[in-house]
Amino acid sequence: MPRIYARAFLHAVEGLQDVRWALMNISVYGKEDSEKGLTEVLAKELKSVLEYLSKCSGAVDLDGTKHLADELLGEVSPGMNVDELDAKIDSIQSIARNELKNRKFLYVSEELTKYYDNKSICGVAVAEKFPKAMADIIESGNCYALGRPTACVFHLMRVIPYGMEILARRLKVRYSRPIETLEWGSVIQPIDKAVRALGQLPRTKKRIENQKYYSEIVSHLYFCKDAWRNHVSHGRDPYDMPQAKSVMDHVCRIMNLLASRM
Repeated sequence: MPRIYARAFLHAVEGLQDVRWALMNISVYGKEDSEKGLTEVLAKELKSVLEYLSKCSGAVDLDGTKHLADELLGEVSPGMNVDELDAKIDSIQSIARNELKNRKFLYVSEELTKYYDNKSICGVAVAEKFPKAMADIIESGNCYALGRPTACVFHLMRVIPYGMEILARRLKVRYSRPIETLEWGSVIQPIDKAVRALGQLPRTKKRIENQKYYSEIVSHLYFCKDAWRNHVSHGRDPYDMPQAKSVMDHVCRIMNLLASRM
């Protein structure tokens, strides 16, 4: 259930219970039958709750709950018999419980919440400079938050080519095919060679800064290459959470270094 609807659903369920408590007070403490009808204020509150419930139930295919909520929404009016109304609300709560039994909800711990559905896990600059990489960056964070480290790394590996394209262009490295179709070695070695070639240029402050800058990127690329190669060469063993976090840190560092000069 999307977070926005989860909050709305919880609000609606709590609201229904609040209404039932209010109805019980009317039923118990109303002195005359004429005083036991639904008040205008409570009718308005109940309609608001039912609208909430209908919206979020429809979003997650709780069809029975939505049907009963919509049905009661059309019936609610001041003066309505509170005992009958309470029975109808009880039916809605009952079918909601039954429908929810066939759904599963995933828990994200407090320490991992910051990784979920977050396009800025690699920083704001990366999010701004590499919009095409956002889908995989967000999914890598989602997988990490949900305890799926191997899936996290797979998405991170899809992020790197966006950075490599920029890096190759800056270093004037050309490839015969798109970077994402090449093996790691075929991509990194020409880049590494171009960075080493910077050392042959006249020693200036700019050249030293550039060589340090590009060398750091290459070192992170080699780490990612080795982490990926070792995974593949050892029978596709799954990554654990610390390994995935380490890969994430290196990938984010690569992308941040590139974004800093864009």
